[in-house]
Amino acid sequence: MATRMAQVPLQNCEICENKVGRRYCIDCEQYFCKTCEDFHLKSKSCRDHVFQDLGQINPEEKKVKCKEHNENMTYYCTTCSMLVCNICLPNRHTKHDFTLASEAAFKFKTDLEPHIEQMKTVVRSIGQQRTTLEGKTNQFINSNERLVKAIKQKGSELKDIVDKIVYGKVANVKTEEQVNLQKKIEEERILKNAQERAEMVLSKVTNAVQNQGDTMLLNSHQSLQQAMQSMSDIAQSDLEFPTLTFEDGSLDETTLTEMIGNVMISKTKIGDIQTACKKKDLDGRYLTNRIVVRGFSEKTTESGLEYYFDNKRKSGVEGVTDVKMNRDEDFCVIYFENAKGITRI
Repeated sequence: MATRMAQVPLQNCEICENKVGRRYCIDCEQYFCKTCEDFHLKSKSCRDHVFQDLGQINPEEKKVKCKEHNENMTYYCTTCSMLVCNICLPNRHTKHDFTLASEAAFKFKTDLEPHIEQMKTVVRSIGQQRTTLEGKTNQFINSNERLVKAIKQKGSELKDIVDKIVYGKVANVKTEEQVNLQKKIEEERILKNAQERAEMVLSKVTNAVQNQGDTMLLNSHQSLQQAMQSMSDIAQSDLEFPTLTFEDGSLDETTLTEMIGNVMISKTKIGDIQTACKKKDLDGRYLTNRIVVRGFSEKTTESGLEYYFDNKRKSGVEGVTDVKMNRDEDFCVIYFENAKGITRI
């Protein structure tokens, strides 16, 4: 700022027009020589005017006028945190702490500068989180593609009835993938909004420090403070994709379902159980009469699951005939009615 102000060309005194105007009256917005300044300050109506050296002012800066007195806001009341003119100061801000607007602006800039690097760090952190999220997404999709290929490879060895099971297994994977990709889309939206908000705050503060004039900066003092405080609410991404695996089955006609294998979801929640239970083929009927779910918490019991599935209104699933839990191997099998007898859900 000082370098830019030092380039202000010399002006003639606008009063006598004979000498160089090295002093600038902020209230009158005129250049004065030292002699004319002394006479100016002796006038009763101008005795409170504020002068600055030529190298300290920026004549291109837009001045804020007092709406009541139409005077320049040359002072800053630190008690009230507001700009005031030379008439408001003695009338409404008696015994208040005050300083020149330029001095207050310099102090505020000094206070703002340390926060810029902190906000840049927040913006960089969000960008890194987005990159990490995208990497997880690609890895998740690639893993699922390999999983689908394995399911189809196994299904190609079977005949028409096996093909039907294959479609169900693939649909199960795709359903889980879509559920998680939908979560990713929402996570991406939150991070994108957070990054845009952080970049907006950073841009606003950087612009205030580097480009705004003193009076405009002080007018935006409170909004800038509030904007910086909002940076603490920036979102943090904690999305983790579940790991899906495929358990190979044996080619035994009597155990047709096991021939295809089971898609395993590593992060099991009630919502995951509902999704798994609702897998169905194109005509809306279950492809198999059971599914296997793993990863329950230690508090989950077989009786608790039975009670849960007994209440269709709570579980959102119908047609469950039995629930068997194997605590040692950490899985449970949910059995359904015969496929033909199950109502579309």
